[in-house]
Amino acid sequence: MDLSLLLSPNNQEREASEKQLEQFIKQDGNGAMKSLVETMVVCGDSAIRGLAAVLIRRFIIQRKIKWKELSEETRGGVLEGFNHSLENERVGDVQKKVADSAAEVYRSVKKSGAVEFISGLFEHGMMNAEANVRFEALKSYVETFGSVSTRMRKGMYGPMKIVGRVLGSLVEEESMLNESMTCLIEFIPKFSKATKMIYGELYKFVVSLLGKEDVDDEVKQSGMEMIVTIAESIPEVIDKDEEFLRVVIPNVLKMFLSVEEGEEWYKSDSDDDLNDVGSFAESGLDRLALSLDSNKMMVVLGEYLNGMFGSKVWQERYGGLMTIFSVAEGCHELMVERFEDVLKMVLVLINDESARVRYAVGSVLGQLSSDFSEKAQGEYFGLIVEALIHLMSDKVDKVKGRGVEAMVNLLDGVEKKQVVNYSDRIMSVIFELIKINDYIKTACLDVIVSIAESLKEEFVKYYEIIPILYNLFDSVKIVEYKDKEVCGKILNSISSIYNECEGEGGKKGVNGS
Repeated sequence: MDLSLLLSPNNQEREASEKQLEQFIKQDGNGAMKSLVETMVVCGDSAIRGLAAVLIRRFIIQRKIKWKELSEETRGGVLEGFNHSLENERVGDVQKKVADSAAEVYRSVKKSGAVEFISGLFEHGMMNAEANVRFEALKSYVETFGSVSTRMRKGMYGPMKIVGRVLGSLVEEESMLNESMTCLIEFIPKFSKATKMIYGELYKFVVSLLGKEDVDDEVKQSGMEMIVTIAESIPEVIDKDEEFLRVVIPNVLKMFLSVEEGEEWYKSDSDDDLNDVGSFAESGLDRLALSLDSNKMMVVLGEYLNGMFGSKVWQERYGGLMTIFSVAEGCHELMVERFEDVLKMVLVLINDESARVRYAVGSVLGQLSSDFSEKAQGEYFGLIVEALIHLMSDKVDKVKGRGVEAMVNLLDGVEKKQVVNYSDRIMSVIFELIKINDYIKTACLDVIVSIAESLKEEFVKYYEIIPILYNLFDSVKIVEYKDKEVCGKILNSISSIYNECEGEGGKKGVNGS
């Protein structure tokens, strides 16, 4: 069968060839299919080979050639043809078309007894010498595995044993590797039985990527996501695996070594905006702590934290802080028992030479204030509030802002008896900070509201904040979302202060402003 005219730029030639092919299919479906398979396998023109693969898929899916009506010999020939092409095709575009067609044909004929054969076909493709073929075969296999019935799936576990090996073979092809991992991340939560078969090889391969400087950040992010997804999907298995945390944790902690303190960091409003490798580590530790046995998690982390806090490398000190920040919720019960020790470790670094470390101190204090409010607003309130006032007076605006945000957490719902002895000092700093940038300004407004809610009528002594708030309101230009947010917070602050200053003295003070 000559398919070359189907690619002709001449419309008449192309239309005539299409009609001839349609006629051939109607007259002899077996013959047409055999001819297409032979063309896909042996034709010297790669464009024609790729076209033949596409036509096989199209005719079966569109039922122009009905699979069940083909002879057993022809059906076997189609599968063998795909098998041969996946093993021997060397042209990337054709390889992709063959892999795609093989997967689509299988999905269309899956009830016709070809499960084991197609499973073997995928396995051959995943062991191909060409990276592109392995990549396409892996993706097609995973997608097909997920699309079939439970009964059909029983015959498709064979290739699962080499999935980890295929990932490892794509390490030099980062775009293929990343897409393959993304495909598996979607697959893992849906198929726990399959995940249990492959998780060991997967996570050990992935952790080997996390500490490498020459690996793209996007690949590291996908790798971290895969590790966490495994833990979240089969936690009962991971908790019994003595190696998992001991292999994963040190490699996740190494990711903090890639964190930088350059101009981009100083300019960003929040570390969340950076989306750097450090944020991947934070998110991963948080989710691991929430999913796995917290006792085992803290035992392993404990082997590293003291060394990180005492390190001469600021990234390690930063990593130690952000580790506590990340696992606070998941390891809550254990950290409640050791709250004082944890707090002291954190406060040791409050005057660190690195601004990003001091910023991290603020982050941790804010997290501890939220997750352990009973402790933070109780016996340790004075210690924490003093530390936050100190951070709010830092020489770096971004550190000041983090201190204010942490203060918001600490003061949320705090009793009057706690805040009354510190309100003068807090408000003194707030009066200065509220004149700075919007990032700090919005957090300052939340602090003002919290203090007003706690002090109620006694807040009248700070009545001079009212004209400042009105001036801020007048200065805001409603252009961008952030401006609207600031404006809204100002209005809420003024409203809250009026509502909270309910005593006679409060009314006089507010009216006097």
